[in-house]
Amino acid sequence: MIKKMISVLLAVVLVISAVAITSISTSAAKYDSLTLDPGYLYFDTDGSGWDMSSAKVGFYAFPLSDDVDTDYRTWGKKKLQGKLVDGSETVWGFDASNFKLQAGVQYKIIFCQYKSNSPVAQTYDLFFDTTCLGHVAYCNGTEYENPVDSSKTTMAAFWDGKDAKQYGPVLQISSIGNVIGTCLESGKTAQSVFEDFISVVSGDTGKTGLDNARTYVVDVGTKTEQKLIDDIGKDLSLTADQVQASFTSTGVATTWSYDASTLSKTQPATQKPTQAPTQAPTPAPTNPPTQAPTQAPTPAPTNPPTQAPTQAPTPAPTNPPTQAPTQAPTSAPVTQAPTSAPVTQAPTSAPVTEAPTSAPVTETPTSAPVTEAPTSAPVTEAPTSAPVTEAPTSAPVTEAPTQAPPVEVVRGDADGNNKLESTDATWIQRYIVKLITASEINLANADADQDGIVDIIDATLIQRVLAEICNWDKIPTNA
Repeated sequence: MIKKMISVLLAVVLVISAVAITSISTSAAKYDSLTLDPGYLYFDTDGSGWDMSSAKVGFYAFPLSDDVDTDYRTWGKKKLQGKLVDGSETVWGFDASNFKLQAGVQYKIIFCQYKSNSPVAQTYDLFFDTTCLGHVAYCNGTEYENPVDSSKTTMAAFWDGKDAKQYGPVLQISSIGNVIGTCLESGKTAQSVFEDFISVVSGDTGKTGLDNARTYVVDVGTKTEQKLIDDIGKDLSLTADQVQASFTSTGVATTWSYDASTLSKTQPATQKPTQAPTQAPTPAPTNPPTQAPTQAPTPAPTNPPTQAPTQAPTPAPTNPPTQAPTQAPTSAPVTQAPTSAPVTQAPTSAPVTEAPTSAPVTETPTSAPVTEAPTSAPVTEAPTSAPVTEAPTSAPVTEAPTQAPPVEVVRGDADGNNKLESTDATWIQRYIVKLITASEINLANADADQDGIVDIIDATLIQRVLAEICNWDKIPTNA
């Protein structure tokens, strides 16, 4: 009976193994039946959720060098449309030689769904380089929050046969503090991405990422700033020490606390308190108690009985009271305890809260132990966390009003910041594919050719003016 049961179990295991191997082989061999050109880029619409009846796929790569034909660098152009691969109903190909790609350079690509020669849907930004030529990008159902507008989502694409950490969706922190994507931009680290989030002002929002997240996450009670920062640090695999170093180097003020952080600490928590207190308690208890009591009692009791009582009072009361009270207050003044633990310092640096905790408990209020810890540790700490005055500077409270004067009209200024720049073309492109609404764009300025319609031609005109291919004087209205 036991042998029979073992035989049945072995048969089941063999069947399961065979199914698993078959499924893996099928997945790996999904595109083996197709003839793929090593100079082409490919995208499989299967899994994208797009209705491809009467639709095509566009391949928009960026940033490309200036020697590439403008039509291949401009969003929405018909020349960016690919063709269906022979033998497939879902895989589209595009001749990448049009992009004049250079080996070793990192690029981004967006795949677009075209209907009536206009893009109506798109994928999330995907990194690639020349080693991705001949490979197929596909969607597996993963959706990311739109990095600029958290109310919208975008389908993510991945390269078949490529590591998503090296050739995957762009890793970044969204406008409300969520980490999205898998692949770091060349030259960046997880810590530099975090520092950009807390200190760089966005051209889209007019705020730093952290300030924007405070408005839409912290202020409404969804998360505390402590949890917001800890969650970002966890998703970026940062330690508490790296987060603290980023706040220190950028000078950004925060209520996030190292001690309260749930992130791992490269230096054990005990090490931070030990450094300040160990040096203060050790010399302090041995010297003050030993020297002060022995010298005061010794001359007082021995001399008074031997000599006249007139001399006993003179040395005893005069010296001990004068030395003991003046030394004790000067070494541990009440005013110094507060200065060593400023309100701003408590959240930003560990030593501030730790210095007061250890000194009073072990030492009793006798003398110098309290002196050493507060005076030496906070002197360097105070300046570091001092950007209390800088916090207002980094929070663009004053910038918000000055950013979009409603009266000013700048031709092509789609985002309404009174400047003509590349983001205006991007803003128009987002409006065209419905990533932003009409209320979020300055339609009067965005209509660069002044034909009464905001379309891809307006974005193209802006790019040409910025590239000094032409200027507004040479562009007729109602073109």
